[in-house]
Amino acid sequence: MVATPICKALNPSKLLRIASLGATIKLKRAWGVFMRIAVLPVALCLSMVGLATGAAADAAIKKHIDIPAQNLGTALQQFAHERGIQVVYLSESVDSLKTRGAVGEFSADEVLKHLLNGTGMTYRYLNDRTVTIIPTGAGRDTEAPAPSQTPAGSRGTTKEAGKSSSQDFRVAQVAATDSSVDKSPHDEQASQKSPAKIEEIIVTAQKRAETVNKTPIAVTALDMEQLTNAGVVGMTDLPSNVPDLQVHTVGVDGYFGVTIRGISNLTYVPSGNPAVSTYVDGVYVDLPIGLANTVFDLGRIEILRGPQGTLYGRNSTGGNVNIETADPKNVFAAAADVSYGNYNDVLTHAMVNIPLTDTLAVRFALMNHRSDGYFDTEGTTGRNYGAADDWAARLTTLWKPTEQFKWRLSLEGSATRGTPGASIETGSDGLPLDGLSPYHQPVNSDPEPQNHIDNGTIRSRMEYAVTDSLTLTYVAGHQHLWQFYNWATSGQVGSPEDPAYQNFSSISSSSQTHEIDATYFSHKLTNVLGATYFKDSIVLDYHAVYPVIALSANEKNDDTNKTSWGIFDQSTYNLTDSLHLTAGVRYSHDHQSESQFTSIFCALSATPNLTVYDAQFLTETSPGCGAYPTAAGEGTWSKVTWKGGLDYDLNALTLLYGSVTSGYKQGGAQPGLPSTFAATFQPETVTNYEIGGKFRLLEDSLNVRVAGFYEQYTNIQTAYLISIPGFIGTATNNAGAAKIYGAELESEWNITAANHLKGFLTYLHAQYTDYRNAVDPRDSSTVIPSLAGNQLPNAPEISARMQYSHDFRLGNGGTLSPEVLTFWQSRSYTNALNVDVYKVPAYSKTGVRLKYTDPSGRWNIAAYGDNLENHAVRTGNYSGSGIVFSDFAPPRTYGLRLSFAY
Repeated sequence: MVATPICKALNPSKLLRIASLGATIKLKRAWGVFMRIAVLPVALCLSMVGLATGAAADAAIKKHIDIPAQNLGTALQQFAHERGIQVVYLSESVDSLKTRGAVGEFSADEVLKHLLNGTGMTYRYLNDRTVTIIPTGAGRDTEAPAPSQTPAGSRGTTKEAGKSSSQDFRVAQVAATDSSVDKSPHDEQASQKSPAKIEEIIVTAQKRAETVNKTPIAVTALDMEQLTNAGVVGMTDLPSNVPDLQVHTVGVDGYFGVTIRGISNLTYVPSGNPAVSTYVDGVYVDLPIGLANTVFDLGRIEILRGPQGTLYGRNSTGGNVNIETADPKNVFAAAADVSYGNYNDVLTHAMVNIPLTDTLAVRFALMNHRSDGYFDTEGTTGRNYGAADDWAARLTTLWKPTEQFKWRLSLEGSATRGTPGASIETGSDGLPLDGLSPYHQPVNSDPEPQNHIDNGTIRSRMEYAVTDSLTLTYVAGHQHLWQFYNWATSGQVGSPEDPAYQNFSSISSSSQTHEIDATYFSHKLTNVLGATYFKDSIVLDYHAVYPVIALSANEKNDDTNKTSWGIFDQSTYNLTDSLHLTAGVRYSHDHQSESQFTSIFCALSATPNLTVYDAQFLTETSPGCGAYPTAAGEGTWSKVTWKGGLDYDLNALTLLYGSVTSGYKQGGAQPGLPSTFAATFQPETVTNYEIGGKFRLLEDSLNVRVAGFYEQYTNIQTAYLISIPGFIGTATNNAGAAKIYGAELESEWNITAANHLKGFLTYLHAQYTDYRNAVDPRDSSTVIPSLAGNQLPNAPEISARMQYSHDFRLGNGGTLSPEVLTFWQSRSYTNALNVDVYKVPAYSKTGVRLKYTDPSGRWNIAAYGDNLENHAVRTGNYSGSGIVFSDFAPPRTYGLRLSFAY
């Protein structure tokens, strides 16, 4: 190369020492001329022979960057050091500017864009090791070459600004080789045979932006593409995609509960509280109803395993599910997809993103889902159970009027007009008692099945940068939810004209969430100080006929009010550049009250041929009826939860961590139960000890995350149905304690650019150590002296998942991508009473995909199949009157999906 003898003659090491001196001292005009003449040849020499850095920085490689808001020149120096890239700039153009910094996993181009955003400056590559910083809008006669792996369009087409000899150039550069940087770019053919680097997802699990591999907790993040590829169209599809996560359902109530590491909420009544908290865009969701309609146009879903009592507060003893919807962007974009599957299942999504101004962007998304339902009632009802007739729409705006302030506002509405899931009487083998398939069950038509949900939500997030180091955030949300549902049980021996239970229920909920956070960031310390407030008002009405116990019930205006507030603080202090200490504490205060109401119970013998519709008109003066008044009840609880942890960056690709965290789930009030049951139940608590490691290996093509944990779980809230002569209702009591420990291995591997493998393997030991005088939920009266040693519900000992795909490049430039994924888990139980009627035998589920993507990458068509084994897997149950009623996951499903994106 021509530059080589020039470099030898210039002696770059000496010139760099001069350049460094000139970069820190304001010099006279003559020195500025010398710097302009000397620095640029040095930069060129270094790019040719690598004498200064010893490494070729690949601008497309994503690395963790932690650059705080500060002076732009200082930030550029830090960027150059961490990325191994030289940055050349004029001091007079940069010294007076500020940057908001960049924290997260970014490529070099992305970091530069973050640092220069709003400064009036842009950048240009001289070569793959040297970047110049110049004013935005300056033209250039000839476009500068960019590194071979720099994303197209990511650099500016610029012209050298200012020719004055008085200008003072500065050079920021790395002092030593960074072994994490790829030293040689690959051409397209070679890259198909070489490992492709894994794109990591940015998460906010700790209320700050970090990659999954730099977050020192057990967290799994799935973006929208991964969710679609895995066949996740609702929250109930998550278990086979996330380690140690189970979803249990009571389909007739439209309820689903999440279990993480054996900690779950089994209370399916509105007055209950979850053990795994759910947040949508930072807004707490109390009732787990209608959430299936939120799985569209998402940024990601984050599943945090282990208690999250410090940052998220009450009701997170098991962990968190954080749903982040997609942000509006400052570019025009549109996308749509439609799928058609068996059971006449049609699912449609659409999205359009429009930048209205330089400071305002809007995003509109919608979904529609229709199906005939996979619980065929053989013509005994007007519609099958499990049918879908749903729509949802979301309008999101993002406004950035200044560099210091931004406001994200989301309006979302959804409507469900389908039918509930089936509630099927099952025997000791876990199958329907009538011997029929769970998916072919005649059901009594009184009442006709219906699941009607209206859900409206407003979510707001405002951020204001008070200073370069301090940001204030205010998150607020309001949700109004209304549901009514009708159903009858099936699976009983004999005619469907004799169901065990028939029910009509109505729920209305109005909730609000407020959170204020103050986030301080410096080179040494990150601190989040916050306060939260939550309130929910719930009204339950129901009327039902229970032929199995010859009783009917009518209950109105059962009001539940929940109020919660908390204050928290969590800090991470950098003891060294590699060793980080985290400590946090939170105080939570909770109040729950139940209003006075009266239940009407009637003997069916006095009201023959009573329909569910007619049951609502019964009063205490009706034949065979009596009033069961319930006094008001309430309870107040408070708790301090805390966290302590250390994490260590062994190198740029390896994070090791250890932590101790605590969690707390509030107690509850349950007035009106028979005198043998307590009027309140106590909070449950958990303390989790965890160690883990996160590794990026094989040139960033392999991600491995491991975690080991030990949890002490006490005062465990256990809910069950009470069905005794003259009364039917639900109750919760506190089991003593459980011991939980296990290990999780989660990995993604791009074997080559065309071969992709991912999966997980978990071991979970979750057993009661103290559970005395448990009540058998089948008859509500038999007392079991001890359940110590029994397995916690929904806690299989072993679970594993494997997903493999290959991309075939076709002659026309398109791609054909077959994929197979399989999930397996060992035996589990749906109840603390580990008997056969509650056993879920070990099972597997296998899915396949075959996707064709056109050469432009804008559209694709995919064929899919799930649960190819056609296993009938139980996902939940409830018991009463000596009967166990079970829910079942979908049978084999298959179809086609067409997608387009612009």
